[in-house]
Amino acid sequence: MEEDSLELLGNNLKAHIADNDLANKISTGIDVLGVIVDLATQLPVIDTFKKLSDSFNNYNALRLHKKLTKFLFGISDIPPLDRQRFMDELDSLHELKEKSGEVLIDIIVRTNHLGKIDLILNLFKAQVASEIDMREFLRLSMVLERVSIADLYQLKNYSSRALNGKPGLYEGGLTDALYSAGLVDVSVIGAGGTQFSINNLGSQMLLHGLNENQ
Repeated sequence: MEEDSLELLGNNLKAHIADNDLANKISTGIDVLGVIVDLATQLPVIDTFKKLSDSFNNYNALRLHKKLTKFLFGISDIPPLDRQRFMDELDSLHELKEKSGEVLIDIIVRTNHLGKIDLILNLFKAQVASEIDMREFLRLSMVLERVSIADLYQLKNYSSRALNGKPGLYEGGLTDALYSAGLVDVSVIGAGGTQFSINNLGSQMLLHGLNENQ
């Protein structure tokens, strides 16, 4: 039953995702039956993906399908050479000790909300446009694991524009969550309580992940 589910997953992806540049190793596709997957330049042999999926129930397989499909469609408008450059640059970070495709799949799999794929796509495009570097892309992508999407969309409340001259803000659990994720820092400690404002990492997330002006 699970094998049938995986085959259906692979067939659905192949039916909905295609790229004419497959021969040039800059394709976008996936096959659950043992074919090498290619995302811009290279994703891992699908056995890696299958080992992940083998431990998932049907619901999680469907969620993974949705996340991968959303991501692949989201990068389809990026010129192939730009996608290739992104993957080459990611491969150049030898300390990761993984292929670029494996790193991206890991980021996508660990995303705990489908809406966060949009933020990963925004970060991907910001890196391609040289607005952030590759290490910043990875750092911001990892932050997404540590905070809910509902809390992320409240991050703008801690920007200098929203504070409008106030030294900071404290909103209980929301602020605690953003602070734990590393997106805000203590700005004031006093008799009126501890206040927080957005830090550099939070500003990058707001601008490049959420596409919000500060």
